[in-house]
Amino acid sequence: MSVHDKIIDIYPNSNCFTIKETQAKVRLILLMPTTRLSTRDPATHGDRGTDHVDPWLVKTDFYHGFLPREDIIYLLRKHGDFLVRTTEVSTSKDQTKPTKKETVISVLMDPDGKFLEIGDSESRHDLVRNIIVYHRKLHYYVEHSMQFELLRDLFKWELQHKNVTIGRVLGRGAFGEVRKGTLLRRPGKSVPVAVKTLKSDTELSKAKIKEMMKEARLMRNLKHPNVVCIYGVALLEQPLYIVLEFVPGGALDSYLKRNKATIDRDERLLMAMGAAWGMEYLHKSSVLHRDIAARNCLYDTDKIVKISDFGLSRKGSVYKMQTAKKMPIKWMAPESITTFMFSQKSDVYSYGILVYEIFAGAEPYEGIPNSATRKMILEGKLNDFPEGAPAKLVEYVKTKMWHHNPDERHDMGQIVSWMEKYTGLVLDVPQPTVAREVKDDDKGANKTQATTAQITAKAKVKQKGNIMNDG
Repeated sequence: MSVHDKIIDIYPNSNCFTIKETQAKVRLILLMPTTRLSTRDPATHGDRGTDHVDPWLVKTDFYHGFLPREDIIYLLRKHGDFLVRTTEVSTSKDQTKPTKKETVISVLMDPDGKFLEIGDSESRHDLVRNIIVYHRKLHYYVEHSMQFELLRDLFKWELQHKNVTIGRVLGRGAFGEVRKGTLLRRPGKSVPVAVKTLKSDTELSKAKIKEMMKEARLMRNLKHPNVVCIYGVALLEQPLYIVLEFVPGGALDSYLKRNKATIDRDERLLMAMGAAWGMEYLHKSSVLHRDIAARNCLYDTDKIVKISDFGLSRKGSVYKMQTAKKMPIKWMAPESITTFMFSQKSDVYSYGILVYEIFAGAEPYEGIPNSATRKMILEGKLNDFPEGAPAKLVEYVKTKMWHHNPDERHDMGQIVSWMEKYTGLVLDVPQPTVAREVKDDDKGANKTQATTAQITAKAKVKQKGNIMNDG
């Protein structure tokens, strides 16, 4: 989208005014107010919280449900593109005023979706469908300078609830439950998925949707065999879904605890190597994970570690946390604890903790309260690897990942090179292009790289040499 373009939101329940800037290209977005929350069980098929939206609207090709504003720029590509979305009705007048960055057409709309007027237009319409049908036929001009085409189909990552079947609960996360399910990708072709749902008793606010979609947006362009894939989001109805690749082995920390006595050294090295490949890819893609831990990795039945849970992740190579939040102290680098600064080198520190978890089969600083752990980390009192852990690897972790000075730590590229040489393992897969934002106009098809299924099918871990002698 050009800097000269304008995205115009029609907000409900506010005063009307006329657009003054008519030279810029315009994208029009129609906002529906949310008026009630869903408290229904997400597993109840066909009974979802959409009773505040005209059923006709849900079936149209331009309705995008609870899509937040941050994602609109990827959809409205052409002059005159139009979509309809649902938003929380703002109670603050300041939130509906135009800013220097955007011009807003405000529309009076009651909770049933009835329009009272648009700007200075003399046209009045009773329902959302009437105004859309009306302007599709006659075209709508702002001061006779702009024709609205009133159309934008769903992107491929915008899924429909009817194509997602929800099953048993797998666990619970920050947003709500995670359930096993299936996704119908095309007629006759379904794939197993994991579905994150927004808590039914959680206020469906702009902030919650924004937080949920930030994670989904970051994951959309990540395609690597050691990173969990996202299929898309379902936003047209309530509850909202994030639909992810299903990894049958479950969480890595659970696997390590269940099989602590039977996992051999080679399997543990393969786990550490897989996580390193995934982390190297994330850093090349300018993604800080900020929460690397065994609990946030999945382990499939083919013994492949997949990095997951991007709720704390951020784009970029450095991130400063502005306000203190509850954070996983036992996995954090010293500089992150004292300054709230996160970087690729703090991710490296956390990756070293993950390597410890893999060989110890337990959490770091187990049984020690966070306050005491914080003191130990800042004093450089490190976890002691269990007897039998590879000595060279332990030394490498302590000197090149857990160094108190982040500048003295290796980056993930150096770690992968060292680990591959040490283990003799290589990932035999065409490396996907570093993730970038989608810029094309093909209704959301991501041409940046091959699909995760294609990459995973080609990915093979090869033993290229022998493990270094630890003697």
